[in-house]
Amino acid sequence: MNWDAVAAIAELLAALGVIGSLVYLAGQVRGSLNQARQAAIQSVVNQMNNVWTQMAADNNHADIWVRGSKGMSDLADETEGVRFSAFLLSIFRPYEEIFYYRRDGLVDDWTWESIGPQCHALMGTPGFTQWWEKRGSWFSTEFQKHIQETLETLPDYQRWQG
Repeated sequence: MNWDAVAAIAELLAALGVIGSLVYLAGQVRGSLNQARQAAIQSVVNQMNNVWTQMAADNNHADIWVRGSKGMSDLADETEGVRFSAFLLSIFRPYEEIFYYRRDGLVDDWTWESIGPQCHALMGTPGFTQWWEKRGSWFSTEFQKHIQETLETLPDYQRWQG
């Protein structure tokens, strides 16, 4: 075997080593991206869960929701209107984020299917409709269209009592 053949074999082995390294790195990057995606989604879900936890722990918060969901005119004053608005914003801003994650193929169907009905139930209230008319412009155009399409197909909100 001459030196040219040895050099050619060495170059071939080096190229295979580089290709193997690139395949390994691609797998590592893919795994890191999946972990980052799951962390981002979990963060959004946690934000929404924290809102529900606050409502369960605070009678005043729940009372504002109950009255505000019937219609914003049922709220006592502007302060309660701001609190009602903050509650809806704290639910629908993460919902918008998940909407875009889903559009981009980053959210599993089960996540979307579990969060969507929670938000849709809130959307079925007169208070949400009134709030959305005033504050819907705070959201992206594409998300506004999604909300409008959803509102057209929603049943009325089912209250807890009878």
